[in-house]
Amino acid sequence: MAGCVSPPDASEHPPTKPSANEIIDMNIRMMRAEQEQINAYIAEQNWSMTESGTGLRMEWMRDSLGAIKPATGNVVSIIWRGAPIDRASEGFVITDTLQMRVDRDDQISALHEAVKSMNIGDKLRLVVPSHLGYGVHGRGAEIPSRSALLCEVELLAINP
Repeated sequence: MAGCVSPPDASEHPPTKPSANEIIDMNIRMMRAEQEQINAYIAEQNWSMTESGTGLRMEWMRDSLGAIKPATGNVVSIIWRGAPIDRASEGFVITDTLQMRVDRDDQISALHEAVKSMNIGDKLRLVVPSHLGYGVHGRGAEIPSRSALLCEVELLAINP
């Protein structure tokens, strides 16, 4: 039929996939942007936080001066609250009292790292990079993908 043009064959122009180096560069740019966001947020709040080797930022809100810290395998009772730092001014979107086994994968890794430095009665403020929080998956509408978090965690009890 004259004047009819068939659609281009998709096999002629397959979609291009990013190379491994392009994916790595994209992830590095996103991590740097997240670090800038975290640094700006902490400076804006005028907090004096320590940074662990993983990038977790911590500030003691209450130090019980206790002497017993949880060990791997202990079950701890904690209260924790969390919100994406870009929505933290709206309040915490997660508040939970829970029991967790230290160093198990059923909670975000930042909680495990923080709890291991705490004594019963301690309370910490945390700024959590996304790789120590909910990562690329997020947590539904509460915590979007790749969100840095503001958290508070209080250690209530340690059970062997």
